[in-house]
Parts: sequence; structure tokens; C-alpha cells
Amino acid sequence: MTWLINIVRNKAIDALRSGRTERASILALDEEAMAVAADATQQPQALLERSLEKLRITGCMAELGAPQRQALALAYYHGMVHTEIAETLGAPLGTVKAWVRRGLDKLKGCLDAAGVRGGSLA
Repeated sequence: MTWLINIVRNKAIDALRSGRTERASILALDEEAMAVAADATQQPQALLERSLEKLRITGCMAELGAPQRQALALAYYHGMVHTEIAETLGAPLGTVKAWVRRGLDKLKGCLDAAGVRGGSLA
């Protein structure tokens, strides 16, 4: 009888130990899945709104003149300052500043008309 009890006890301990790692990995995956599901930026509606906003911004950028579009792209997408933009485009510094300012004004008006919200343009 003692021998049989020890066999059953050892099998029960083995079953608990093997199930513990499985339960721990399942729990970790469940927590990770819930964290992704709780991220509001990854919800379908938020993704759709960002895509539409990007299309509106691209459309408004296309309405700008080539010098203004180039100056804004160099300033905001490449992080250049006015003097670097002037050197890159081979234009006077004052002209580049005017392109950036006028381009921002036109872009802001177009985006306001398109309903794109946000105060990053100033």
C-alpha cells in the first residue's frame, strides 16, 4: 500500500509541475493579448482615421507650390533648419523663410478646410 501511495503522489507532483509552466506561459500570453487589445491606437477606427488624415495631408501638400513643398519637406521630414534648406535648394535665406511660412499658412488653411484636427502646424 505504501508503495502504491508513493507512486500516485509522485505522479500527482509531476502533473502539477508540468502544468505550472504551461499555465504560466498561457497566463503571460493572455496578459500580452489584453495589453494589445487595450491599446486604443490599434483599434480599427483609430487606424482608419489616421489613414484618412494622412491622405488629407498628402492632398494638401500636393496643392502647395514646388518650392514651398520642398522647403516644408526638408524642414519637417528631414529636420533641417532654414540655413540648411537654403544651402540645399540654392536659394537665399529670406526666400526660404518665406516659402516655409507661406507653405505652413496654406497647409494650415487646407487642413482646416479638410477637417484635419491638431495644432502641430503653427
